[in-house]
Amino acid sequence: MRGNYIDFYTKRSKYTVSEDSVFKDGECIAAGQVTIIQLLQGEESYLSILENEYIPPTILKTERVEAVLPSDEHLAGVAIRKRYESVVESI
Repeated sequence: MRGNYIDFYTKRSKYTVSEDSVFKDGECIAAGQVTIIQLLQGEESYLSILENEYIPPTILKTERVEAVLPSDEHLAGVAIRKRYESVVESI
């Protein structure tokens, strides 16, 4: 994650995601090990929050993403920019 956090916006809310918490409009709504499963502009985002190893992860689904930096987009748990870099390296 860039600068240890990612900001994105839905129609009604601002989300800030770090490695260990998720904030919605400045209020912490989830804490634990956070993995971005999907974060694409124009699509709903999916975040996995693992509180501890004994409880299955919670999946958080947001409304459709209205704004996110292209460098912060994720698909299948991997930053899209990193996916392109690995394809280029393999060619």
